[in-house]
Amino acid sequence: MTVILSAVLGGYRLYDKLVELERRVTSLEKENHGIKKENALVIYALGACLDGLHQQGCNGKVTEAMEKIGKYINQAAHDQED
Repeated sequence: MTVILSAVLGGYRLYDKLVELERRVTSLEKENHGIKKENALVIYALGACLDGLHQQGCNGKVTEAMEKIGKYINQAAHDQED
């Protein structure tokens, strides 16, 4: 009887730990999604600032940064499709 009760109790503890782990993973996924949205907004705003500088005649590093941001956005968009 003790062996059976110990096995049932051990199974319940394992199940409880798995449920808690799933809750934590879900919470982290939600947090990660929020961070990704915030990063996308920051990158968009940075691109707009660089575009404004470029329109005012700033070249060199501004043009290079715009190209890199454009390339990054393009690659990130393709990675999301997978």
